[in-house]
Amino acid sequence: MKGTEAIQMRRDRTVLIADAKAILDKVQAEERKTMTTDEEKRFDKLHAEAERLLASAERIELHETRERQAAERWLANKRGGTGTEPETAEDTGDGLVLSRGESAATRLRTLGLGDESYQGLTLGNFLRSIVLGPRTDTEKRALSEGTDSAGGFTVPTQLLGESIDKLRAATTVFKAGARTVLLNTDKTSIARLATDPTATWKVENAQLSDNSPTFERIVFDAQSLMSIVLLSREVLEDSVNIERMLAQGFAGAFAVKLDAAALLGSGTPPEPQGIFGASGIGSVSMGAAGATLAATSGYAKIVDLMQALADANAAPPTALIMAPRTQAQIAKLADTTTQPLNPPAMVAAIPQMVTTTIPVNQVVGGSGAVCSSIIAGDFSQLYVGIRTQMRIEVLKERYADYLQYGLLCYMRADVQLAHPASFAKLIGII
Repeated sequence: MKGTEAIQMRRDRTVLIADAKAILDKVQAEERKTMTTDEEKRFDKLHAEAERLLASAERIELHETRERQAAERWLANKRGGTGTEPETAEDTGDGLVLSRGESAATRLRTLGLGDESYQGLTLGNFLRSIVLGPRTDTEKRALSEGTDSAGGFTVPTQLLGESIDKLRAATTVFKAGARTVLLNTDKTSIARLATDPTATWKVENAQLSDNSPTFERIVFDAQSLMSIVLLSREVLEDSVNIERMLAQGFAGAFAVKLDAAALLGSGTPPEPQGIFGASGIGSVSMGAAGATLAATSGYAKIVDLMQALADANAAPPTALIMAPRTQAQIAKLADTTTQPLNPPAMVAAIPQMVTTTIPVNQVVGGSGAVCSSIIAGDFSQLYVGIRTQMRIEVLKERYADYLQYGLLCYMRADVQLAHPASFAKLIGII
């Protein structure tokens, strides 16, 4: 019955979203910049109810999933198993670890973190109300309860999951499979495998040598990350989709910085250590002074990069991350008859992901500042810790003469590699 109820909730939500879209379509068709007061109230009501139905459906579905898992564990115990294992290894850690595809908003809700009375309030609504003032009782209460001693606003936990999910959707390393650790303290530790276990054939009556794996701690030390999003007063006051634009703007601003830290962070405080400069990762060079891929037999160096990972007993890579220039160079690889050069199967199977975070002005030997790199690996071994607190301040006076508002957003994050040998870099691509 509960499953049927959840399905009906999702169907009802679809109808509400269609009704809300019809209001926007009408405004656009009549070439109006704003909704009428009645339309705005109707739109907000439809949107709030749609969000409530989604949250309720997700709670029901998660509850049923856990009940089913509990029943399966009980049945396994009856058949001779222990039935005592945690659902995942991450559930027993200090932080909350999310894999690609898992929702931070859903996880926080199911753990009871956040005020359920904020249901229906979105991050975009909250950001707009900070600048222009609240339009609903829920927005008014969120602002009053979230105001801190410095005059800024703390984002309610109920909305934080939404902002983290938008951030993850806009960040290349998360698309590649990086895991998210929701940090509930300034310092959070998780275990990682420092050395792989080995096995030995044993001679009768001889002592067995100790080949146990070595574990060590990796500590997330959340560092400050800040961004200012500038908005004109005209845009804030006249745009019918400003809530969505605000949420996307913040996600995009932080995504660029997190990508840069995770891939290329210097490790010099306060910037985290990224993959590129981490000790223990593999490295393949295009040559003492760099070279183009075409000058090194096309895909040969990328195959060498795959071999470096295989030699380190790493899992198959989940992505090749590169600059747009490098991807274009790969697409232009051709044979002697100028026909496109087909990649080997082992290369073709790996997704190529592009980000301007990867520079094209690196120096390798005497090449000058003309080189770039490819970072490959099993990105599920990259952990990005995000503190479950976010603070926002409105900078009105600073940009008043431009008729702009500045929204200063402050969050804390860190980057750690669970298994450095799962990554390798190809450097010196001209």
